[in-house]
Amino acid sequence: MGIDGYICIAVFALVILGISLNLLHMALVALLGVSALMVTGIITTEVRSAGILAVYSINSLFIASMVIIRCLEPTNIFPVLAQRLFRLARGDGRLLLVLLFAVVAPLCAVFPNATVVLLFLPLCAEVARLFAMPLMPVIILLVFIANGAGLLTLIGGVPSYIVGTALKMDFLTYLREVTPGAMTAMGALFLSSPFLFPTIWTARRKEAANPQAPSQKACIQNPTALSLLAIIFTAAVLLFLTGEYLPVPISPVFTAIVAGTLALIVVHVTGLADFGRVIRSIDWETILFFDCVFMIVAAMEASGVFTATGHFLSGILGDNALVTAIWILFSLGALSSVMPNIPLAAVMLPTLVTYLLDTGFLNAAQTTAGVAAMPGESKFIILSMLFGVTLGGNATMLGAIPNIIAVSAAREAGERITFGAFARFGVPATLIQLGACALYILFCLR
Repeated sequence: MGIDGYICIAVFALVILGISLNLLHMALVALLGVSALMVTGIITTEVRSAGILAVYSINSLFIASMVIIRCLEPTNIFPVLAQRLFRLARGDGRLLLVLLFAVVAPLCAVFPNATVVLLFLPLCAEVARLFAMPLMPVIILLVFIANGAGLLTLIGGVPSYIVGTALKMDFLTYLREVTPGAMTAMGALFLSSPFLFPTIWTARRKEAANPQAPSQKACIQNPTALSLLAIIFTAAVLLFLTGEYLPVPISPVFTAIVAGTLALIVVHVTGLADFGRVIRSIDWETILFFDCVFMIVAAMEASGVFTATGHFLSGILGDNALVTAIWILFSLGALSSVMPNIPLAAVMLPTLVTYLLDTGFLNAAQTTAGVAAMPGESKFIILSMLFGVTLGGNATMLGAIPNIIAVSAAREAGERITFGAFARFGVPATLIQLGACALYILFCLR
């Protein structure tokens, strides 16, 4: 690794530090990092093209999913869901907690979790109002469910998509290889939620005791548009599951783009929402952040950073698969608690591949073939990285994009969530889920 590699490491470290300290908007910090690497000549035309190619599918999924959800928003479906949740829970916080898992987790499994969090924040505020409870625990539980559920499918979270596509997994292969471990972590969170969120668990509220509820009853707007959007959503989910097995394979990215386009046509034709307003409401700052991060990652790869770091890890960790998997799980979980997990996943995947090649866990042919040709040890070492960076992001407000989005939106709504308040929920939840994943990996590798 030459001087270019050391410059890339320094720039990447400064970007992460700037994001962690909240000095500027995360997209602006990442853009400054890209600018610095362009000025030094490290980001060339070839490197820039490689970064854009790598992030294209992630951005496509994110934009298309956000379009669908933004098209659903004017139908008033989410306030209606909040009041349905209240009625189904019968004013009982125990049932509410169960219902939050039952509603949020499936949505976060088929849409990028950051998008679902952004849209469900008003629902959480409505639920907290109806139950007369503090908003903060509900928001934090929403984030934890979203981050964990992002592991359940290939398209649920950006780290999942990065790792899944790099290992050449289709939707069903991901369900077979990764989802059991993700369900173990989600089960641990669910079982520990009464102790982690006693405010929600012990909440009791009779609907009749809330005189505002009847006068503010939410109603569906434009049922025809909602029905058409529901058909599009259902078809998209079915194609996510089966599209790559059709005679003419249909990728999740293609499915998402077509579904988003059809949703835009529906809202335009039915007059449900203005096309321009929907497009402007997309979180373009996060898209810019993704673009910049993957350009920096492409520069690091071209500069030999991942190869050098992989060789270094092979000298430290040796060839004990179980020790390596557990060490990676907890060390990356700790690191992910203080830096956004998307750049961490993007950096660690090629580093681990180099380590696996060095130690003989993988050969070049197996790397090219993907997860189908991988020995169990190699597969679980990489999965331990995915579990660590995803679940470690629950520990603090800086660990994952959904956390940052939720905290910022809560602040704008007048609910201030401090670093310490988030960590009081996040650290125990993270340790519980990482512990569950460690037991799962131990069981599989034994």
